[in-house]
Amino acid sequence: MLMTQKTKLQNYLKEILPNEWEQRKSIEAWLLRYLSTWDIGNGIKMQLQHIVEQGCSSGCVGEVIYYHDVLAFYRKFETQIWETVFSFIESTGETLGQFIDSTRLSVADETHFKNFLVWFVIETKAQAMLDYLGED
Repeated sequence: MLMTQKTKLQNYLKEILPNEWEQRKSIEAWLLRYLSTWDIGNGIKMQLQHIVEQGCSSGCVGEVIYYHDVLAFYRKFETQIWETVFSFIESTGETLGQFIDSTRLSVADETHFKNFLVWFVIETKAQAMLDYLGED
């Protein structure tokens, strides 16, 4: 029996997160719900590809276009955002300072920095989910 992309990604959540509560409250679950809600026949994989290739700055994730929405997302997922950032810098060998420098943003501007972090994490999670789906 062929699994749908949504079912495959639900299995992915079960693999990467130890308990059901964490699965439901994760950024990955939020992204899967968002993509499932806005799927207009292109499929979740195609939407993930668009996020990865075009980035959130293209407006492809409608719930994080405006600063007030981005800041609400940041507040809701702040711990997971920083866990993802630290995991990324650990895997690349960068320091936090190098990562921040790579944003090319003024860290004095907290809103733009949080916006960058939210978009970075959504794009990173989208890439991981896309990798998990692999070739259908």
